[in-house]
Amino acid sequence: MRIVKFAYILMGKNFSQAENSAHIFNAYNDATVIGVDNIKEACQAALQLKAKGYECIELCGAFGADGAKAILKATDNELAIGYSVHFSSQDKLFDQVFS
Repeated sequence: MRIVKFAYILMGKNFSQAENSAHIFNAYNDATVIGVDNIKEACQAALQLKAKGYECIELCGAFGADGAKAILKATDNELAIGYSVHFSSQDKLFDQVFS
């Protein structure tokens, strides 16, 4: 049986990979959540995940398309990279949460 290794990277002010990470796993999945402060730290984290055999990274919406492309480039487009989006009808709610 193959274990799927995937990660979620959150980007927010003053997140630190060393202090803001979690790892959960079972017989089927190996998942890591990492908090980073900026795109540069996210690229470094993505490279570390790639070296550890992770196959997929999902990014929080703060990355947007350009941030996701930066992670793709940093990992030589060898990992499945996605990023979260929301419906435009929810823009007002998201603006309230993140303002």
